[in-house]
Amino acid sequence: MYQIISKKRTVTQMIVGGLTIVLLGVVWVCKANSCNIAAGKGTTTLGMTGDISIPVNLTLESGEHVASVQLDVGFDPKSLRIDKVKISSSAQKAEKEVKFSVTSGKVRIIIYGMNQNLINKGRIADLIFRLANSATSEECTLKVNNIVCCDEWADLVASTATNGSITIMGEGLFKDLSQLKVYPNPFKPSLGHTSVLFMNLPELDSIKIFTLTGELVTEIEEQTGIRAEWNGKNDSGKEVASGVYFYLVASEKGEKKTGKIAVVK
Repeated sequence: MYQIISKKRTVTQMIVGGLTIVLLGVVWVCKANSCNIAAGKGTTTLGMTGDISIPVNLTLESGEHVASVQLDVGFDPKSLRIDKVKISSSAQKAEKEVKFSVTSGKVRIIIYGMNQNLINKGRIADLIFRLANSATSEECTLKVNNIVCCDEWADLVASTATNGSITIMGEGLFKDLSQLKVYPNPFKPSLGHTSVLFMNLPELDSIKIFTLTGELVTEIEEQTGIRAEWNGKNDSGKEVASGVYFYLVASEKGEKKTGKIAVVK
């Protein structure tokens, strides 16, 4: 009897052991799946292009689930600056939100929600860049790293990254002020606007900003290629109040052009 029981136990142990091996194999296969986070590409021209929108796309392998995403995107702060990050179609459909924080040369993006809705493959966010004043003609790599993806049970999902890039093209001066563009207008710091750009400029004499009563707010004499910018401050370095302001742009040839800028806090 003892021998028979021992044999039964041995068989049971073998079955359990086999199930353990099978289960481990299943887990291993599941974890072998992964997702990919890829930044897109963009092209801009010095002095001519305002916002540069770069998509961030999610690719899922078969059977993989993603409910939240965190990633870092590194960029060259000498040539680029991040203006804002917008939630995009695939994450919107899952009713997710986006938060971001910026340090020198890096933006951290978190796409999340209180729900456990799954995010479908596709475009999950848009990174809105602007050229920095010190930008030069070059190709800037957008380095995607530090990805953390979780499924609906908060388990980690293996993830890979694909870098993007922004190609900055050279610039050329305009002959006159006929193609002058001023934006964003209205200027809304609450939406993340950091400056008003004056684009498509010829050789510049100055840009003057006035109140509606004709009081000089500030004068801009610096020009980078075919663009200049106003940071929304007066000559004392204080931010101006909400309201409408006049600008007067004067070229070296004596040509002048005026217009209005609305500032909304």
